[in-house]
Amino acid sequence: PVSLAGSYGIAPPTTRGGGVTAAESRMRFDGDSIVEAAATSSPSVDSASRSASSLRNETVRTAGSFVALNTVETFKKCDKNGALNGACLPPLLRALGARDAGETEEEDPTPHLAPFFCLAHLDLKRHSYLYWFAFPALLPRTGRAVRYVPGKSGGGNGQTLLREAWDGGRRRELRRAFRRMRAEALERGSSCPGFFLAATKDGGVGGDEEVRCLSLSRKNYEGLSETDRGKCVFAFLDPTVTSASRGSPSLPVGWTMRNLVAYLTFQLGLGGKDVQILSYRPGLIRRLPSPGSVEEAKRPRPSDDDDKAADARDSSLMLHVRLPLAEDYDWSTTAGGAAPPSDEKVPMSPPAYRCTGWELNARRKPGPRSVDLSHLLSPARLATQATDLNLRLMKWRLLPALDLDRLSTMRVLLLGAGTLGCGVARTLQGWGVRRMTFVDNGRVSYSNPARQSLFTLEDCEGGGKYKAVAAADALQKIAGDDVEAEGVVLTIPMPGHPLSGEKEVSAALKDVERLHELMEASDAIFLLTDTRESRWLPTVMSRSMNKTLINAALGLDGWLVMRHGVNTDNRLGGY
Repeated sequence: PVSLAGSYGIAPPTTRGGGVTAAESRMRFDGDSIVEAAATSSPSVDSASRSASSLRNETVRTAGSFVALNTVETFKKCDKNGALNGACLPPLLRALGARDAGETEEEDPTPHLAPFFCLAHLDLKRHSYLYWFAFPALLPRTGRAVRYVPGKSGGGNGQTLLREAWDGGRRRELRRAFRRMRAEALERGSSCPGFFLAATKDGGVGGDEEVRCLSLSRKNYEGLSETDRGKCVFAFLDPTVTSASRGSPSLPVGWTMRNLVAYLTFQLGLGGKDVQILSYRPGLIRRLPSPGSVEEAKRPRPSDDDDKAADARDSSLMLHVRLPLAEDYDWSTTAGGAAPPSDEKVPMSPPAYRCTGWELNARRKPGPRSVDLSHLLSPARLATQATDLNLRLMKWRLLPALDLDRLSTMRVLLLGAGTLGCGVARTLQGWGVRRMTFVDNGRVSYSNPARQSLFTLEDCEGGGKYKAVAAADALQKIAGDDVEAEGVVLTIPMPGHPLSGEKEVSAALKDVERLHELMEASDAIFLLTDTRESRWLPTVMSRSMNKTLINAALGLDGWLVMRHGVNTDNRLGGY
């Protein structure tokens, strides 16, 4: 697995149709994700030495891992849950304190309490990517998850709007305390805390209860007095977009609450107790200035004191829940879900924990997603888009009647792959024709590359490649897979050139049959051979098929272009 760093936060509201709506929040990755992951995972890197001014301090930084598989078959057959547990369970258990309750806790457990995992297959040639994200959470046994406690503080379903649970002065103190906590984190070189303690005590300004926000840790929790612990609210920054209103049914809360619940059970030893959890949804978090003056950053902005605007944005929920016990997360118990009686002496097996958290795909079902970036990254596709843009401009300014769609689907047959064939093919390509077939029986000689633009000296080596095949290959290299180019090697029978022997007659009949098939399948034919005799048979055949045929010839001091065919009333000229 490759370590990565990501971030999430409260997406700023968007304005549409004169109204303001909440925007959906997403996990963010950028070019610094790998560098940040290296700094986060290496204990030798001092986090305070990182430039705090470059942090997106309005977002929560988190850690995860990425696994790339070689083939689609490997991706399909891979044990997804096994990969998820193998990559994410050890660091998650360490952050939760589930392995050893006495182990030293990290200063900021946020990166490991809101982790992510990505399993992917990357087709770098086609710029097509298959991926499946997971946001792991410790999974309790069936029926042992966290439960809402109804009837608390007026919340019949265990949920209460914060503006109903707390008065305006207390909510204002919370906003100020949250900003001060962010400023202190910024001073340490950290981003916005994703989890925190909201501790209250009497004696605040104006008779309000003073609210303090402390980053989530066992040290900060145990540093509170027993009275403050009883009034402590455990909070998490919730990026969920919902419309909360009085009397509404239970609303969904963010995925990060799942690991917060496990943290409270294992790290703080609160399993089985009733606690208050704040789903903090301020609606807008502004980036703090550079920590050159931390005191300035700690001072509330004037807009933060606008209680009406802040309350209009805020949709925070106060949740009253009963935490599961530590053994409720242990899947090594008996099949019935009950532990053996305490008086029975049975060998103790180590606890077995599991992760869950695979995201849903676009159809709202568990499964991977895919993205095709060829239109952004493939040189061939970019070249095609540039050519199409030029053609649309020409159509707009000079030729309004030009049917570009017809040209792009037209199948063209080029009889001859010499000087005329190479030049006509490049010209047709410039006009958006993408389906061409070359017919020629000659080979590339050393005199050809100087006059015939689709050939190089490499095509002359070893007796020379067949012109039709070499021209088709060159056209494909120039335009990429978007062009369908084929080279056919055959000899066109000519008047005045008798055939000797049954073998030559049989070969000529096969060539005529193949030529007939090619002309029948084509929408337009270009007659570009270098002798008059070789033009007679294709002219007769195109007339009998009523096909459009363009005759072109070059002389020492002149040239000729003639069109005939596709005329039922007046016969057009032939060669």
